[in-house]
Amino acid sequence: MGWGPWPSDPFLEFIKASCELYKLSCVVCDVEMAQCIIKGLESGKTRVLFHLDCTAEYEDPPDLFGRLAYAARDGGAFCVNEPDRAKLSTNKAVLHYHFEQADIPVPYTIVVRNWVPSHFRLTREERKKLGKPFIIKPSRGYGRQGVAQVHNGTIREIARARRYDQGDDFLLQSLIVPEWFGHRLGWFRIFYLFGQVIPCWWDMNNGHYSLVSAEEFEKYQLHSLCGVMWDIARTTQMNFYSTEMAVTGKGAKRSVVTIDYVNDPPDMTLQSFSHSGVPDLLVRRIAEGLTAAAWRVKHGLEPTEKLSIWLVH
Repeated sequence: MGWGPWPSDPFLEFIKASCELYKLSCVVCDVEMAQCIIKGLESGKTRVLFHLDCTAEYEDPPDLFGRLAYAARDGGAFCVNEPDRAKLSTNKAVLHYHFEQADIPVPYTIVVRNWVPSHFRLTREERKKLGKPFIIKPSRGYGRQGVAQVHNGTIREIARARRYDQGDDFLLQSLIVPEWFGHRLGWFRIFYLFGQVIPCWWDMNNGHYSLVSAEEFEKYQLHSLCGVMWDIARTTQMNFYSTEMAVTGKGAKRSVVTIDYVNDPPDMTLQSFSHSGVPDLLVRRIAEGLTAAAWRVKHGLEPTEKLSIWLVH
């Protein structure tokens, strides 16, 4: 595991405990250990069968944990998220293009490249399609950082939002208004793990997660969320990530829209530690699923058994 500077974390402890049950060795790589493992992999003295990255930044050149992921892959390890694919997932502008090509539903979007001058203007047609207000977000942003709501679409508003990172591309996207499902808005954070889809209700105002129950899943006919997640997995070839989605409209006009494309790695902060954390039961399930995949790889099996959906009662 490429883990970084955190000495202890409940998600890490869940993985360690699960590895003990599966009788697997688990090497947690901080900076010092990552350097040691990279050296061993490159010399052929160390063999890694399964690699999980939780902290790499895949820039050019990649940081130490990015190098660890590449060294593991080049040494024959199965990487939960193959580093070239993981690097691609950090760029929303690139993913937007791939999603459109794969017919994955996305908001109306205008990509503003970093070399486009700050005084550029939207055309009348672009303004009409974006509507008011609309969203502007950095291509390489994460955790909703740098995301801004633009009310009038003036040169000054857009230029101000782009100052968050002047070296990045920006996405201008129409504002999505979700449908109500009982007392909940149809806004979701959905996790994908080796073919398994785990949907959560997500409150965009306070970041609170709630697991989708089997009863809610059937009552509100949320099956289409899972179909989109499997399409994303086929398009990105990622094995572990989360995606933000919304459901809009009613009846024949109902549709799923992918809002935040691929989060890798997903935040695994426990809900018992933070109001905006992931439900503890889900974090434990993901730790067990990752360990089970490692056990399967060790025994020469495919890491993914079958497509499935994980719900609570």
